[in-house]
Amino acid sequence: MIIDKNKPLPEHTKLDYDECYAKILLENVFLENIELCNSDKPDLICKELSLGIEVTSAIRKEDRELHKLWYMMHYLNEEQQERNKERMLQLGVSYTGGLQVWGSRTFYHDKIEGTLSEDVYLAFNSKVEKLNKRNYQKLNRYDLFIDSQTFLPDKCPELLLDKFIEYNNKPKKFEFVYLTTTVDFYKFDLINKKITVISYNDFHCRQRDLANQARLLVEEGEENDET
Repeated sequence: MIIDKNKPLPEHTKLDYDECYAKILLENVFLENIELCNSDKPDLICKELSLGIEVTSAIRKEDRELHKLWYMMHYLNEEQQERNKERMLQLGVSYTGGLQVWGSRTFYHDKIEGTLSEDVYLAFNSKVEKLNKRNYQKLNRYDLFIDSQTFLPDKCPELLLDKFIEYNNKPKKFEFVYLTTTVDFYKFDLINKKITVISYNDFHCRQRDLANQARLLVEEGEENDET
């Protein structure tokens, strides 16, 4: 498949963009000086360390659709744009242009049920089940990367850590969970019950560069597939 470098990536590519972005972010933020390779079961692997990392998303299907409808607007004709705007309204968000207003959901300081944070531990639970039921490569350590659009106020990180540890009760366990949020990056150590917070501000200026690196990996994957 030939990818037009001036348009968004097509939906189906040899390498998954989300996994490529996780690889770049992990190598630059969480696991410096460790080189990861795209793989399968788990999604990313470092053979030298016998480390495998699964990649998942805690972003709801409707939210993913909304963002796609929005960022594709620039590439559509007027009639198609109107259809996208109507669909966005159906999903509960009005199109406001380049500076899109997405709205917000209620969050609580002393609970995560009923908030976007709930999607995070549900995504974790699902991956624990898959890790123990599917034929994953046998490795010494498994970690999990979760991409989210949640905001973690006050006690939420500690509550999430408790949930992770509670669900992490199968023969195969995750040792670390790497979580992206709207404000910070979090590294949860499930073995030692510790949380490391990395300020998103430290990497905000590099965000475009990291995203471009991930896209380049996808493009190279397609080029290699053609040869």
